[in-house]
Amino acid sequence: EFLKKVEDFVMAEARKNKLAMEEVWFTSRMVREATRLPDHIVKRYVQQLEELEYLHVEKSNRGGSFRYRLLPQKKLKL
Repeated sequence: EFLKKVEDFVMAEARKNKLAMEEVWFTSRMVREATRLPDHIVKRYVQQLEELEYLHVEKSNRGGSFRYRLLPQKKLKL
């Protein structure tokens, strides 16, 4: 359910900025504001999505800030 909310947010940002979903970078704050979930929940779920390879994380060179983007998912053919 959290992944779906993030995908919806990223899709809206992609449309707004005329980008592919994989090109949209976002912060946990942006996700928190879009989903209206508490910070500790967003942090936990973002970490899980990173571990499951749904997100790519990039740390800022200047400090402790992070930004994320959705990784493209391969569709399985049955």
